[in-house]
Amino acid sequence: TELLHTPGRKITVIDMLPRFADNVGRTARWSLIERLRLMGVNMRPNTLLKEIRDDSILVKTDKGEEVIPADTVIMAVGVSSVNDFAGNLQEMGCDVITMGDAKDPRKITEAVREGFEEALKI
Repeated sequence: TELLHTPGRKITVIDMLPRFADNVGRTARWSLIERLRLMGVNMRPNTLLKEIRDDSILVKTDKGEEVIPADTVIMAVGVSSVNDFAGNLQEMGCDVITMGDAKDPRKITEAVREGFEEALKI
């Protein structure tokens, strides 16, 4: 969102969840939301994307459906682990430690802690 911001451009971020950036630490979350607020980004939690149209999107909130003008739509939709490479290496007899989001998507602080703990074992 920050990279897309230019003077005069209106940006709206929608999220189905009730809180934005709930998967990052408290300080990072506050800093991110404050930067977006200062840029004039319209943040819409509890909002479901129903349809992408040529020049708008259709969303649903607890107040009903709404059309929001849009010339560009960028979607970020969740995360999942993909660690096939680790399995292939293990089949070849390699010692492999799967960690971070390859093991299980989560908060960055948890992944960094896990990496630190695994590094101490080496």
